[in-house]
Amino acid sequence: HSIVYHKFAKTLGLSKEARKHGLTFDQCVTLLHKTKRDTWRVKPVVQLFFDMFGQFMSNNKVRKKVSADSFLNRFLRTVQGEEDREIEDAMQIFAGMHELELADVANHITQPNYISLEQFEAYLLSPGNDIFNPDREKFTKSDMTKPLSEYWINSSHNTYLTGHQLTGLSSVEMYSKALYRGCRCIELDIWDGSKDEFTGNPVPIVYHGHTMVSKILFEDIIKTLQVFLMLHPKSYPLILSLENHCSVPYQQVMASQLKSILGNQLYVPEESSLQGPLPSPLQLRGKVVLKGRRPVGATDDYDTDSDAADDDMTEIQSVWTEKTSVSGSKTLKTVKIAPELAKLTLFHGSKFKTWDDSTESLSHHMHSFSESRVTSLCKRNQSHNWILYNQTHMSRTFPSGTRIDSSNYSPILAWSTGCQMAALNIQTPDEALRVNDGRFRENGGIGYVLKPS
Repeated sequence: HSIVYHKFAKTLGLSKEARKHGLTFDQCVTLLHKTKRDTWRVKPVVQLFFDMFGQFMSNNKVRKKVSADSFLNRFLRTVQGEEDREIEDAMQIFAGMHELELADVANHITQPNYISLEQFEAYLLSPGNDIFNPDREKFTKSDMTKPLSEYWINSSHNTYLTGHQLTGLSSVEMYSKALYRGCRCIELDIWDGSKDEFTGNPVPIVYHGHTMVSKILFEDIIKTLQVFLMLHPKSYPLILSLENHCSVPYQQVMASQLKSILGNQLYVPEESSLQGPLPSPLQLRGKVVLKGRRPVGATDDYDTDSDAADDDMTEIQSVWTEKTSVSGSKTLKTVKIAPELAKLTLFHGSKFKTWDDSTESLSHHMHSFSESRVTSLCKRNQSHNWILYNQTHMSRTFPSGTRIDSSNYSPILAWSTGCQMAALNIQTPDEALRVNDGRFRENGGIGYVLKPS
């Protein structure tokens, strides 16, 4: 390490005595810059610079700068295809580049109509050169008045998990991360926990059931949401997708905690409002909305991913007809829903039977489908019916249970059918998540993007 240090220090022109005192911050920056630039390898940006503007200038010296005119015509218009750009645009870009602080060894250019190679590289990596159309990033408040069914909504699957679906850790912090990265539909798998050692009250917990993942408290997650809304009161609605596996006493505690922690931040739908179209994001601004089960004592409806996945397996094994029947193929679960929790719920997860039945149901009834079901429905030429359904109702899709490594499916097929909530494992930064991030850069990154009409 000493030999390497002295070699680099010598590159900076430091004497042996000066090297004993180490490097200043400015010297470190200069050293890093020289390490990056002065190597035997030709850097891609250097080659691009020479290819576009020529390696040598008119005085036969190696090119170290480029004029605004060359930048406009050879780069912006020719390479980038920005044919509507004018010289004023190039000069505006140059002005911004001249305001940057670059390392001391950078080739300083004082002429306003020139930039150096280093400044050109800085522009390539700047937001101004982003491939994403900046006009699509602008928030449009007037677009937030349509029913919820007319939006794509940034959605998270098994939000509590930090990694592996079977052996990973659960963390309350993942909910905060999801919200700050723009997710507006987050998922909770709630189960019966223990009893409070002091009060004896039930303690609902959140984890991936029947696995080895760790457990966290339902109450702590709701407190995290409350803090987020306190700091960001103008956020568009946060939808909680509740996979409710709890017995009635634990559901009653859930309802009590939701009301006591969130207070007015919790949206409680009036019975009369359920007869018409869904509310708009603007109407629900600053609110938490529940997706779960609304009818008390429901026995033929599901909301959980595991039930939806089970139903998919039944369909795969059935005869492929337009009207798939699952009666007799499995025993229906008897699920009791606490009235205290049911009346807080807006979206009621209902069993898919036929598109005719689904389209005729109330607008707050919705479906959940696994990624395999999405593919099978589209292969069976039912995508048109699904598109019509999604114009007035909500759908949510989620990854296959075989993705135990928390990988993701592409959300594009689900979006193309009008599905509003294509839930992904946001803890995995794969290609599908990057596509999702690109989609929700639109409209100011608020988590809601108006679907094409």
